[in-house]
Amino acid sequence: MTNGAQRRVYLVSWWFADFGGQERHVTELACALRRRDVDVRVFSETPVGKDNQYRKRFEAAGIPFWAPPLPGRLVQWARNAGVGNPLPALGKGMAVATNAAMGPGLLSRWLRRKLESEVRNAAPDLVHVHGFRLGQAWVIPWAAERGLRCLYTEHSTLGDWDGPTRSDAALYFGTANGIACVSERSATDLRKLLPGKTVEIHPHILPSRPRTRFIQEGVPGILAVSRLRAEKGLDILLEAAALLMGRGLICRVRIAGDGPDRAALEQRRDQLGLGDYVLFRGALHPEQLEREWQAADIFVLPSRTEAMPVSLLEAMSHGLAIVATPVGGVPELITDNVDGLLVPPESPKALADALAALLETPDLRLRLGGAARAAFDNSRYCERAAMSVVLESYARAMVQP
Repeated sequence: MTNGAQRRVYLVSWWFADFGGQERHVTELACALRRRDVDVRVFSETPVGKDNQYRKRFEAAGIPFWAPPLPGRLVQWARNAGVGNPLPALGKGMAVATNAAMGPGLLSRWLRRKLESEVRNAAPDLVHVHGFRLGQAWVIPWAAERGLRCLYTEHSTLGDWDGPTRSDAALYFGTANGIACVSERSATDLRKLLPGKTVEIHPHILPSRPRTRFIQEGVPGILAVSRLRAEKGLDILLEAAALLMGRGLICRVRIAGDGPDRAALEQRRDQLGLGDYVLFRGALHPEQLEREWQAADIFVLPSRTEAMPVSLLEAMSHGLAIVATPVGGVPELITDNVDGLLVPPESPKALADALAALLETPDLRLRLGGAARAAFDNSRYCERAAMSVVLESYARAMVQP
């Protein structure tokens, strides 16, 4: 696939209703394809509200977007009832393609019908599926049954999760024309599950921005941007914040994002007496989040597992001093004490020590933040470099047997 070619690509993801890196990745990819005159269409298995930031980006770019017309009040019911479970159970005695193509429930059946309707009207050159822990992998055999080319990008590090996904991986990927991950660590893990299969790296796509970092006056700001789930380690951040407060270090901690653990995290914040110290900002629209980036001095990501965190790349592009854990693809971006500080996961004390060093030493913040921005500028995650990789991957998928 070459720039300017009039091609049609379907992007399929399991949801856009939450705040996270996979949604951002697919959105930036769709907009970048549209700018290259690709006829791109986006499909979500999970209902998406009309005020959703990703939906608005698609509308502004003139990109067709479809999601199940399920009222928002029924979304949680659907998830609890299992109708939105991203993986069907694979019966070993059944044909994988037939079983997988049926999907696990109401939402997957809706998506399958919508895809089939669109294929009849305007068949794509390529179906590009984006999944987390093999979510939407059933689309691979569905596409093969219809003679469509299909590429799958995994957005997790599968080896960090328990469950059936690892043993079922080879069954799903048998008919894929291309397989990708978003970090070297994730790809290495997936290659172990798929011996003989080629697994490529699809970089996240981020726009460049002017340099704006400087030593801020007043109380230093610590910013975390992530989905509020256990794997992100925000409970560890709260414990570290309590240690910082106990040492008499003054700062403000702001957490941007939303997710199922928000209520529990807010309760723990209050138990630790951090009500005036830590603020949960919720899921922010891009302009609101940009203000958070501009107001921050330090970015923190205390994750237990990652693939390739978009928020970390955002922090680098803004020239923030970074503290993170060396999980997933993080060590591919950050070298300890060169362009950030790396601390072991599950250690509030180590996290507090690293944050304290940055709070107490403005020159260290400035040095690490400048190095992080320079590393981003020279990385493969700027749009031109990232899209070159993706388009070459598309071209290979088009000719793979």
